[in-house]
Amino acid sequence: MKALLTYLFDSLSSVATTSYSVYSERAPEDAAFPYITFRLSNSFAVEDREDYLLDVDVWDNVQKSTDPTRIDTLTRRIEGNGNRAAPTGLDGRRYYATGYPAVRLYKEAKAMLPDPDEAIQRRHIRFRAIVFDATSS
Repeated sequence: MKALLTYLFDSLSSVATTSYSVYSERAPEDAAFPYITFRLSNSFAVEDREDYLLDVDVWDNVQKSTDPTRIDTLTRRIEGNGNRAAPTGLDGRRYYATGYPAVRLYKEAKAMLPDPDEAIQRRHIRFRAIVFDATSS
């Protein structure tokens, strides 16, 4: 599980660029906007693999932003181009390394979720993370 979380953190960080912070589960109270949070949930076994739901949230403060499209631009960057052969974002991304689980990511859904604080914008993207045991390869 640690290797998978590290891979997801690194993938989100590289897709989002160094301009945005990435946090597992929750951001600190003083996190600078915009930022990204992610969490894994609902693991279930399917034959020779383990499937997880990966929830990615992008947060921005519209009162402090100089670019009203910033959150949607970042969300599209995380999603990527959908090209399975050469993905630019997480959708279609794959990871294989000897001694670690093999991972493939597929986008399942995207939503605009309201926040109780009207100054905060939130975008939610759900991916399926398919994990194969490649440790014996």
